[in-house]
Amino acid sequence: MVVFVHLCWFSLSLCKETLCIESEKETLLKLKHSLKDPSNLLSSWNVSANPNCCQWVGVVCNNVTSHVEELDLSTGLFNRFEPFQGTIPDVWGNITSLVWLDFSYHQLEGLIPTSLGSVTSLVVLDLSNNLLEGPIPTSFGNLSSLVTLDVSNNKLKGSIPTFLQNVTSLVTLDLSHNQLEGPITISLGSMISLDTLDLSNNQFEGPIPSSLGNVTSLATLDLSNNQLEGSIPTFSGSVTSLIELNLSYNKLSSLTDQFGVYESISILDFSNNKIGGEFPKSLGKLSSLTQLSVSKNQLSGNPFETLRLLYGLIILDIGDNHFEGVVMEDHLSNLTRLKEFYASGNNFTLKVGKYAI
Repeated sequence: MVVFVHLCWFSLSLCKETLCIESEKETLLKLKHSLKDPSNLLSSWNVSANPNCCQWVGVVCNNVTSHVEELDLSTGLFNRFEPFQGTIPDVWGNITSLVWLDFSYHQLEGLIPTSLGSVTSLVVLDLSNNLLEGPIPTSFGNLSSLVTLDVSNNKLKGSIPTFLQNVTSLVTLDLSHNQLEGPITISLGSMISLDTLDLSNNQFEGPIPSSLGNVTSLATLDLSNNQLEGSIPTFSGSVTSLIELNLSYNKLSSLTDQFGVYESISILDFSNNKIGGEFPKSLGKLSSLTQLSVSKNQLSGNPFETLRLLYGLIILDIGDNHFEGVVMEDHLSNLTRLKEFYASGNNFTLKVGKYAI
């Protein structure tokens, strides 16, 4: 008995069951009723069977305040199932302590509810891989604690909202695989905590803003499969943490010769653009580079005096350009890790020993 009382004093959760808050339970029930659940995944969300919503599948409550803190209804929570259908109801004003919300990999449609922007405690919001439409709600500018926002693989339209600059806590922003358009707003340069920015597979156009150079923590930048034009900036040498840069499948026309600033970069993809001129010599300074693709551009000259310095390369694709010249055996001798090499569609002469091929 003495031991039991002692444990209760230091941890109420050992002695008292966490009971959900009535208003939050009502919100969860409204959510359930708005969803088509053919596999009956939310069968535990039943007041008659269990009135305590903190024990319902996918729901995690704080064991001190009893507020719902996590709502994970992603496909990873279930094994075999048919995905949810329907809409996300605009009822989130009552769940004010929610930290984690995951609705990924379902078939939810309609607009993203504006009331999600009132849940200012949110740290992770994942609505990816659904059928959601319309713009990103302006109310998301209120989510000052948000670290991860993933709305990729939907049918969202409109431009990148400038109000996202208010969410300076964001570390991961994934808007990829939607129907977003317009320029890439310079306000993204205000999001100084970003580690991962993925805007790929949209309809963005115009230049790549140099303001991204202000995001000095950026490690992954994917702007591929858009309609971006102009030159590829070096961001004034400030983004030295960049590990992966993918600008493929755009309309970019020129390269700078200041790539030495990307000292940590491992993956670099400029393929399928309209880039002309000679191969930048500064690329030879990228000792961490393991994958390089510049295929299907209009690059000229002989790149191998530079490529021979990239001894860490595992994948190299320079095919379908205007490269020419003699390739000697010693041009490739340092590339001991190379496993995939593509150079067709150019005008090289390979010299092996006394023979030219």
